[in-house]
This record gives sequence, C-alpha cells and structure tokens, in this order.
Amino acid sequence: MVTNFNSLLGAVADEALGAAAEAVSAYARESDIGGTVYRARLIATLMDVPGARNLSLVEPAEDVALGADQTFAPTYLLTTSRLA
Repeated sequence: MVTNFNSLLGAVADEALGAAAEAVSAYARESDIGGTVYRARLIATLMDVPGARNLSLVEPAEDVALGADQTFAPTYLLTTSRLA
C-alpha cells in the first residue's frame, strides 16, 4: 500500500502516520480469509484518522480479491506532505 497522506505537520503528522498504519492494520485483522480488500474502504479508513486532510492512495489501484487461502497483510509506505 502506497499512500501520500496530507496532514498537519510536525509531531501531529507523526501521530497521524502511526494512527493511519494502525487503522489499516485493524482493517486487515477484520478482513476475511479469501475476501476482498476494498480500495474505497481503505481510503475511508485513512480519512477517519485524526489530523488527516487528504490522501492519494497509489496502491492498490482497485479492489483486490484475495485467493481462497490468502489474508490481507498490508505493507506500508506512508508519507506526509504540506498542504498548499
């Protein structure tokens, strides 16, 4: 999962990135084996993080149907950027 996460700067941004990772991890724990990872739900989950202002979710580019024995195990590249 690659996300550019616009939030407040400084310590608040660091807290927002940590909360964003935890929120996606919680979504992964709730996901069913062999289920579907919904892009829109990932976006909604990230936008619910306190301090979030905007985001650009690069990957996944669409919903992901997992194989019958697969679980959603996210890897992260979360960054912040200054709002204009």
